[in-house]
Amino acid sequence: LEIVEAIAGWGADLGRTVMSHIERTVFDPATLRELAATGVYMEYDLFGHDSSYYPFAPETYMPGDHERIAQIEGLAADGRLDRVLMSHDVCSKHRLKAYGGHGWDHILNRVLPRMRARGFSEKDLRTLLVDNPTRLLTFV
Repeated sequence: LEIVEAIAGWGADLGRTVMSHIERTVFDPATLRELAATGVYMEYDLFGHDSSYYPFAPETYMPGDHERIAQIEGLAADGRLDRVLMSHDVCSKHRLKAYGGHGWDHILNRVLPRMRARGFSEKDLRTLLVDNPTRLLTFV
């Protein structure tokens, strides 16, 4: 929240601000609700990165996809799905299918079925995958 308060003080448009890698930095549901209330987008962008070891910061806890979904589920229950973005951060070749990774379709083919099974509606999924990115990326 300190970062959000600082950039708000500098005049940033919080409605066009993205807090990325939220799943490995904020674990407390109350803090997630507070962040959502500021208007920032919280980006769950490590889908498919299910590893107990994060090589860039070994002390960092790295949740799995099921925990990411549970956090998003909590935000949905609080009526804050409109502040959530999803991605998979395919940023190196070992994340591609050709090299043994989940590939570009991981969210569509593996994550969304899990979310549907947990009760997310098609409207919820459209909000996450179409409406929120469209709203964020539309030039004003």
